[in-house]
This record gives sequence, C-alpha cells and structure tokens, in this order.
Amino acid sequence: MEGERLLELGKIEWGQSNYEEAKNHYTQAISLFRRLAHRGGEANGTGNLGLVYRAIGDYPKAIENYTKAL
Repeated sequence: MEGERLLELGKIEWGQSNYEEAKNHYTQAISLFRRLAHRGGEANGTGNLGLVYRAIGDYPKAIENYTKAL
C-alpha cells in the first residue's frame, strides 16, 4: 500500500537525519490514510511525525503530534 511505503521512506529519511524529507513523507502518508479512513496508519504517521519534531527540537509540535496519535 502507498501509505505504508511513505511511512517506510519517512523512517529511512529520519534515520539519516533528513528531517525535512521525513516530514514530507509522513505528511503525505497521514493525508492518504485520512482519505482512506485508516485510523491506525494515520496514528502511526502522526506519531512518527512527532519523532521528527522532537529530533529538530520543536517540542511543542512533537507533543501536539504525539497527542493526536493517541
């Protein structure tokens, strides 16, 4: 599925500290999962987006995304 592929690409970019690319992949995945009403995928992407924000030091955005993922 396309959403899973985007999540995987985001993980790869995050692991290589390419945070802007990771954000782009996660944001695309979240949007796709929302359109498909796939709540688990949306939550996974949103939580991963929180990890990116934490890595770049944007703690308020990280907390916001972690909370949304719950």
